[in-house]
Amino acid sequence: MVFEWPKTLGTILAATVNYVASYFHIWGWRMSLGGGGIPTFLLLLVSFTLIETPQFFIEQDHLERAKKILQSLRGSNTEVEFTGSDIELEFTELVVDTKKKQTMEALREIIRPCNRPILVISSIETVFGKLSGGDLFIFYGPFLLQSIGYERHWSFLAALVVAFVDTIAKGVSPLLIRRIGRRRVYLVAYLTAIIPLVCVGSLFHLNLNTHHHFIPHRATTTIVFVLLHIIGSGVISGPDGWLHSTFPPECEDLASAYKICLERLTTFTVNQIFFHVLCAVREWTFFLYAGLCLAMMLFNVWFIPETTGIAQHAIARRVWSQHWFWK
Repeated sequence: MVFEWPKTLGTILAATVNYVASYFHIWGWRMSLGGGGIPTFLLLLVSFTLIETPQFFIEQDHLERAKKILQSLRGSNTEVEFTGSDIELEFTELVVDTKKKQTMEALREIIRPCNRPILVISSIETVFGKLSGGDLFIFYGPFLLQSIGYERHWSFLAALVVAFVDTIAKGVSPLLIRRIGRRRVYLVAYLTAIIPLVCVGSLFHLNLNTHHHFIPHRATTTIVFVLLHIIGSGVISGPDGWLHSTFPPECEDLASAYKICLERLTTFTVNQIFFHVLCAVREWTFFLYAGLCLAMMLFNVWFIPETTGIAQHAIARRVWSQHWFWK
């Protein structure tokens, strides 16, 4: 969630800029394009103030510099007073853990038979998470809404509402999982994502093929179904951090990096082919996404056991070794 929330908040900020820019029909696109340079410039300024972590210097075998960085970090902590022996003990443990997390060691650990189930599940969940249809409405919402008759600035306002609902859904999702359990939450979330996609596809098929335009009240109904789908999609993608948190500590960093790279690659691929698919199959695109969500729901039911409330070190013994497929 630490990684997901800034992304969704950034999406809200971008949608807000696009909405304001939509009122300036001639040069508003310049505002949207140039607005992206402001946070980039701020990140550049902040990067000059960052210091390297102790882990980085340990990996480079600069142990003295790593110890000095750790001492400076602990010295800036005003709530807890660290003694020299505490820092020495923490530094020794840090050196041992960092050596275990070397790339080759982590790679050997991540492909061990006991970790292969979560590696396969993580890969499939990451790819299908981007094929659930949530990004379809978040990034291409204004284009789709204008195609059903919404004015330019109203379509961007609806996209802003969609991004806001997505943020709330991702924030509520971990709380629901702790109370109800991941499998039950995922089952309801997938149904919440699939049914609105079918309804939206049906509305597009009915209106564009029968009336050749959207009737106003049906356009409003389409927005409602889109928001319901975003709620389901947000709940699905909200707690996906558990995918790499169930790996052993020795390869958790590598698993997180692998998941992020795969997610970015999938997003890039989907963005490149989406308009080609939309132009080729038109409203059947929504049914295609609904089918992908259904396939992922069945995969969750049959191949992903419940892990809520089980300690990380006990997952291999209590979950994977007893599952009908992964054992």
